[in-house]
Amino acid sequence: MDRAPGGQYPVPGVYFLPEGSRLYQALEMAGGPTREADLTRVNLSQRLRDEEMIYIPRVGEEPPTPIAAAEQSGPGLININTATLAELDSLPGIGPVLAQRIIDYREEHGPFRSVEELKNVRGIGDSLFQDILDRVTVGGS
Repeated sequence: MDRAPGGQYPVPGVYFLPEGSRLYQALEMAGGPTREADLTRVNLSQRLRDEEMIYIPRVGEEPPTPIAAAEQSGPGLININTATLAELDSLPGIGPVLAQRIIDYREEHGPFRSVEELKNVRGIGDSLFQDILDRVTVGGS
């Protein structure tokens, strides 16, 4: 699988890893994080997918929105199949704990087939789902 990592590590580029590899393995191949890397904003255990771009932000930096993700999601929508912890945390009523549950659910069950599947994540009830419904998509992940 080829990966195109970017951000705070010494050797950005495209890396080939076995299917099912995790973010920390791609980061190791890229020379490890720099001292400025904010590893609290990425899920190092995230399973990677082919053609996925990884960006490791600096402390205090907002990561850029990849062009491909923006095209998949449409204007202002967050693709719950590719969203980072920080992106999910930006949704109303979703804090870092619930954002991590969404990521964990996605990793355990595979990509969301519909936004309604978010209701299967512990802590997301009908009310919260209605609050975020117009801000999320499953995009073309």
